[in-house]
Amino acid sequence: QRGIRIIAAVHGGSLPMLLHDPERAALAGGCHTVLLSGQEANRRKDKQKSVLMRMHEPMFGVAVEMHERNRWILHRNVRQAVDCYFKRQYITAEEL
Repeated sequence: QRGIRIIAAVHGGSLPMLLHDPERAALAGGCHTVLLSGQEANRRKDKQKSVLMRMHEPMFGVAVEMHERNRWILHRNVRQAVDCYFKRQYITAEEL
């Protein structure tokens, strides 16, 4: 496959911290608040009427968090990780 692959470094502690940084959140798909109807909110376990959702496709498919020199966390699917985070579900990641 031809084309350009991009590798970028972004300063931040973790993928969730990146999502809450207004200047860098777009790299991971961004976020916005969605207001649910009363009926939709009642179907949720937490009964929340406003929830965060991803705005668009992330610019990168894979993300690596570098916590320490020898401790890295790999997110093989950024879109899935972001969606799980906003749904308050377990984020599948691999410690390297």
